[in-house]
Amino acid sequence: MHRRKPPIEAEFATKNELGELKTSTKSELGQLENAISSMREEMRANYDRVNSNDEIRSSKIHRRIDDVFGAVSELKGIIKNVPCLRGAKLGCTE
Repeated sequence: MHRRKPPIEAEFATKNELGELKTSTKSELGQLENAISSMREEMRANYDRVNSNDEIRSSKIHRRIDDVFGAVSELKGIIKNVPCLRGAKLGCTE
């Protein structure tokens, strides 16, 4: 039977070293959690800002559409009052 050879240089850690590693790892984990939390807050703020800008743009577009609709309605009223244009006759001389 062939036995597995142990590594040439075995590394052992003391309880103190493992405790320090655990403390260091917990500290780094806390820092990462804080960084992620900060990024989430920043993303939320950016999302809210973008939505606000979209609402403003949307309102401006709707206002322009209303202006165009009003102008078209006004033209319709004018056209109804011009006898020559009422039936959209071409070559009308009235």
